[in-house]
Amino acid sequence: MSMLQCYEQVKIKEDFWDVTINCLFCTLGNLEDYIKNNFDKDLVVITEHITKNYKGTTIIMPTGEIILWMPDIPKTSVALGTLSHEVFHITKYILKDIQCIPLNDDTEEIYATTLGRIIELITNKLNPSII
Repeated sequence: MSMLQCYEQVKIKEDFWDVTINCLFCTLGNLEDYIKNNFDKDLVVITEHITKNYKGTTIIMPTGEIILWMPDIPKTSVALGTLSHEVFHITKYILKDIQCIPLNDDTEEIYATTLGRIIELITNKLNPSII
């Protein structure tokens, strides 16, 4: 088994929410190992839909924990676009599913600000020179 390329735990504590995002930049096999080792080993079925062509995915575990997975640390504009895409799913989960704030014209700024803050925190953890 090869080592994770990169694992970062991003803790976000803002005025009205407190969440941890487990960011894994590694092979699909390492993602499966991470899930087996940190959660119920039977939960690895969650990864069955992921193919080698995936650029990234967000997994909300039954415990509510968030996993953001990408095969590589984002270093290109395409990869940063994928990161942004996945962070949108995380933003929706945090705001709509946890905080019950629907996305609409009145709340879109909250979504945009949250998405930007999460991307800032993740990229700062990975490589402060990206920003």
